[in-house]
Amino acid sequence: MAPRLASAQFHKVLRRAHRPPYYAHANRGHAVRASKLNKNRTAASDPRAINLLFHTFNSHAYYKGVQQTQVGGQISVQDVMGGPQGRLRIDYVSPPQFAGDIMVTAPSVFLHYISKRQRTYVTRWPAGKRQRIAARLRALIRNRKLLVTQTGWQEIAGVNCTIVRLARIPASVPGGVTQRQLWIDPTSAVILRNERWSPSGIQSVSYFTSITIGPNSGVTRRDFTLASLPANPHKQRVIHQSTRVMSLNEAAQIAGIHVLLPAYIPAGYRENGIWTVQRGKLTGVLIRYGAGVNHFTIFEHRILRAPAMRPRPPVRPRAGVQTWRQYSAGATIAITYIGSLAPSEQLAMERSFR
Repeated sequence: MAPRLASAQFHKVLRRAHRPPYYAHANRGHAVRASKLNKNRTAASDPRAINLLFHTFNSHAYYKGVQQTQVGGQISVQDVMGGPQGRLRIDYVSPPQFAGDIMVTAPSVFLHYISKRQRTYVTRWPAGKRQRIAARLRALIRNRKLLVTQTGWQEIAGVNCTIVRLARIPASVPGGVTQRQLWIDPTSAVILRNERWSPSGIQSVSYFTSITIGPNSGVTRRDFTLASLPANPHKQRVIHQSTRVMSLNEAAQIAGIHVLLPAYIPAGYRENGIWTVQRGKLTGVLIRYGAGVNHFTIFEHRILRAPAMRPRPPVRPRAGVQTWRQYSAGATIAITYIGSLAPSEQLAMERSFR
């Protein structure tokens, strides 16, 4: 029988055996620790990373800072405020075409103020949406369809953060396909860097260059309300009351429209929910597409008064919310996209509606 290792030596060997190797992230110029993933579909998530991920859903911290976002070759700067229950406000500083725009996410509403149009789009959803997202994440992790691991540590805007990787686990890809990487402050559970990935690589990167967390931020719940946005007479409700249905045919019959569908869907996405939506006297159809933790939504309804100009698909993608009009079976249909696809994927999808 081999002699037993002394306690100190044993723990030294154990730490060395479980120490993740360093690796350099392309296009980021820094090195972090990487988790060793099992080379099969049964790779297990890290309980510490899971706990930290769900801590972000329960954070009560208010914060305020300056954030930079890179999508493709475009870089924007935003003033950002956050608070409990996922409250988030983004005021765009640059580039010029977005300057003055504001996006607010609150527990039961999404607000999108477009400065150049002096118009506020109001998207309402039932309370508890954030809890449903958390429940879906737990189900994906429990069913081994989502891998959550801790890959290292890094300082962002003066805050020492833990890096958490979320990967979708298709049977054909050992170790999973990265969908998100989050740099999380373990004390406040605030996310200071957020990377969205697709199978082809990074879609977007958002990170704080400066941040104040806690009472000194001066942020309150009022900063996430409709009253906090610039006063304007144009408020358009995008989605108000919805009912889930079983099929697209059922939804089309209830809404009385021919539903247009995209011929192109980004890799990995599939339909995972259809709803009929009451919008004033009209009924629309909402279709949700998901790929693990990534998703986007399409909402369609009929326009009673046809516009003077012929409707056309979008010329260029607009981040967050984009609305356009197309003809379908003798009627004009308004189509609204809500999501965060990469610009090239968003534009290809929007132009493929038939």
